[in-house]
Amino acid sequence: MVVRRSVEMILGLGILLGVLAGCGGGGGDISVDVTEVSTGAPMENLLKGMSVAVDGKGNRCFISGIMTDTVGVVDLESTTLLDVFSIEENIPATKKMVYDADHGKLWLASGKGDGLWIVDPDSQETVLSMDISGDTAANANSYPTKSIALDPKRERLFMARSDGVVGGRVVIYDSSLKKMGEILEGTSAHTLQWDSVRDALIVLTAPKNAQGEILVVWKGDDSQLDSYPAPYEGGAAPSQIAVEPGGSFYVGGKNLWKVDENGAVEWKSVLPSTASAMEVSAEEVGVLYQHGLLSEEDRYVSRFETYASDTGALLVRRKVRFEASRMDVNRTTGEFVVGNGGDSSITILPVGAEAGKTVRVGSSAEDVLLTSDGERLLILN
Repeated sequence: MVVRRSVEMILGLGILLGVLAGCGGGGGDISVDVTEVSTGAPMENLLKGMSVAVDGKGNRCFISGIMTDTVGVVDLESTTLLDVFSIEENIPATKKMVYDADHGKLWLASGKGDGLWIVDPDSQETVLSMDISGDTAANANSYPTKSIALDPKRERLFMARSDGVVGGRVVIYDSSLKKMGEILEGTSAHTLQWDSVRDALIVLTAPKNAQGEILVVWKGDDSQLDSYPAPYEGGAAPSQIAVEPGGSFYVGGKNLWKVDENGAVEWKSVLPSTASAMEVSAEEVGVLYQHGLLSEEDRYVSRFETYASDTGALLVRRKVRFEASRMDVNRTTGEFVVGNGGDSSITILPVGAEAGKTVRVGSSAEDVLLTSDGERLLILN
């Protein structure tokens, strides 16, 4: 196989092969099948830090990570990894993804704020790529890209960034990946979603230890926006928002609130811990927690809860896998798809209380150990 991996993975494999060569007793060469050693089965996608984007029309999802140059494709009905393809060789490509079903294009953005890509997942071709590192401000942290959203009608990408002016900015890119301008400077824009029914960019701002806002930016033009106060009860502002297309907003942090289209709070539910991601389907609000509770024996297993969208009642609490912090929703079926960064898998959670189905989409070795007899290689994933 041809190994196409991140720099971290290539260095790791180099060390691994060096260890094996050094234990060969001074004799002949040792040949290692990297695929078989890494995963036990042929598998091209080696991932950490899972990102997911659902194609509801095709009933599939796309998966990538922060330390890989590839995208995996999973069929959601059969829960099968169908294929894997490279975006740009040896470039750890993405932390954020969004799929444009109208044009059949997958948009990807580097969490480090230095690259953008548009990919045709059917032809597996990278249509465009753009180095945007020149737009990174001097005050940028390691991951200035906070959130992205896509306007499919006008083929524009909105990127919330924490760098630049105090309180950050939202940068707009067109379909040629050229920068069109900036909006909402200094507003502490944290989470973005595009509402195609409203034809508007929905923004949740989250200033430090202060009340944020829900902004409805009509047609993505900040000269035309409506603003509603985001629910706030002191401390850290809620940083997660899910949008019912054309309808209510669901705001999450230490609590979960439903806010109607006029900005009034309809209900509030107290969450067991701080939400790491949220989405909403027709009848359920999905809330993801990166870790379980201290009182739970397997607290390092991530948890997923659903709440009734009309009443806020807790429906079910389910386990997913490890270090789950990203998710998407299939609006056609109502399923939620969770990316498990800790073991390079996704979990597909159906409507109701049924346990989710987990699909292994890759593996990434954390450590290796060759036994003293030279017969076995132990790999920690």
